[in-house]
Formats: sequence, C-alpha cells, structure tokens
Amino acid sequence: MRTCGKCKIERRLGEFHRDGTRADGFHPYCKGCRAAYHFANRHSARARMARRAVLKREQVRDRRLRARYGVGVADVDDIRRHQGYRCAICGVHEDHLPRGLVVDHDHGSELVRGLLCHRCNSGLGLFQDCPQKLRAAIEYLRMAEELLAIAQEEQMRRATYS
Repeated sequence: MRTCGKCKIERRLGEFHRDGTRADGFHPYCKGCRAAYHFANRHSARARMARRAVLKREQVRDRRLRARYGVGVADVDDIRRHQGYRCAICGVHEDHLPRGLVVDHDHGSELVRGLLCHRCNSGLGLFQDCPQKLRAAIEYLRMAEELLAIAQEEQMRRATYS
C-alpha cells in the first residue's frame, strides 16, 4: 500500500504506474490522478510537442545546410531577404513554388551562388553549369523563333491566295 501524492488516498501498489526512475519503482500519483492530470493538460502538452517538432525540423535543416553547403538557416534566410523571396533567375516568388526556393551552388568551388526555384536549378544542372551550352540554347531558341515566324508568314500567304 502507498498514499497517492495528489489525492492523498492510500491505495494498493497495482493502482500506481511503474516508474524506474523512482527509488521505490512507482509513480507518486495513482493511475486515476495521473490520467486526470494528463487529460486536463493535453492541449498544452500537444502545443509543447508541436513546438519541439518545429525546433527539431529547424535543427535538422540547419545541420543539412551546413553539411551540404557550409551555410546555416540564418545565412539562407539572409539570401532569401536579399533576393526578395524570389528565384534569382525567373523571379517567381517562393509563395508560388510548391517546393520553395532551393540552394544553388557552384559544383567546382562549392560556394553558394543564390536561391533558385526547382526548375531553374534543374535547368542549370542539365546544362552542367556551362555558360557556352546556355548561350547555344539561347541561340537555338532565337533561330527556332525566326523559323516559326517565317512559317507563319508562309502559311498566311498561302491562305490569302487560296
């Protein structure tokens, strides 16, 4: 038998939860008092757990950024502010991006260049960060644009003679 520290009623040991951290091996409150306490404080406990989860996510994000790019969350947030929360290439705001902005870095020096949307970052990667390939792609698009304009003119000429 032992007395509950909350309701002060003497109860059998079976009415107390086991607690290996206590000298006698039992929690000081009986099962009923402990359940009532947890029920009454469940909202604050959930809020506390949610705050811990957010903190844990931020810590994991900071560790990942430091390991991959040598910058922390605060550094990335500074870059975001400096860029106006927009992709450095296309200018789309991060609120309109399902994945947000991602860190772009030079694969040779490993230095962070800025923050991009996923598409722009993938595009640079597919062109292997090569300015010559990007210039060639621009020239190709210009040539295709001219060919399309010529084809449209020819189609209009044919339509007027028909």
